[in-house]
Amino acid sequence: MIDDVKDARPFRTYARTTATSLDLGEAVPVDEWIRIGRQISRLSCASCWWLGDWLLYGQRRYRDRYRSATEQSGLDYQTLRNYAWVADAVAVSRRRQTLSFGHHADLAALYEADQEIWLARAERHNWTRAALRRELRAWRTNGSRSSAEQDVVLRLHVPEQREQRWRAAASAAHQPLLDWIAATVDEAADAALKSIAAGPVAAVRAARSGGGGTRAQGATNGPRRPDANQPRPTRGDSRESKAQGKSRRRRSLNQGRSALPPHPGSPRVTTS
Repeated sequence: MIDDVKDARPFRTYARTTATSLDLGEAVPVDEWIRIGRQISRLSCASCWWLGDWLLYGQRRYRDRYRSATEQSGLDYQTLRNYAWVADAVAVSRRRQTLSFGHHADLAALYEADQEIWLARAERHNWTRAALRRELRAWRTNGSRSSAEQDVVLRLHVPEQREQRWRAAASAAHQPLLDWIAATVDEAADAALKSIAAGPVAAVRAARSGGGGTRAQGATNGPRRPDANQPRPTRGDSRESKAQGKSRRRRSLNQGRSALPPHPGSPRVTTS
């Protein structure tokens, strides 16, 4: 329940606790005082869930003895019954750590789908319990379920490592996890839809510019055509050009051979 490592530290260094008191020292730093209050609040909320689940377990496993066991525990049975009723009505998968037990108690009588919707709304808008009650009262007074039916409940089952990465990213963006997920998915959807919409349009524009546009300077789509202003070579010029090419290749070959050292077994030829 206490998922912040800093808040999970015990506060015995600055306070002494008894069943009826919390004794704080004289020199408690303000950040430690805030942390202690936050931890007490979380423990108070967690204890309601713990007691409710504890009683449900006793009802399932010790049908004949759980009533006497609760009496021996010193806990008020009716209070325990209320905790157990909320714990039984709100599954663990729907419970929100960012909301109090009271938020869940106010929604426990709704259908599961409506619970999911209102819990998500309360978490997204940071509603207090009083604000949630006002919204519920207005919804029930209007006698219409249209506002709730506009929302769709989506469930994601992801590995724990992925959830931790998402929470870290949401924390870095200073957003609640659900808001960050919704914003990220909306951005991805917008980009995908824009890409799909721009695809055919871009293709049409490219076809139009390629068919009727001017060709870039120096660009060619095939063999280069000879310039009409230059004279075409005659048959005699072609023969002379071929002969000059053979002569150049022959001279190059002879120069290469003369540059090689003579083979040990071959006679050396010299010219005088």
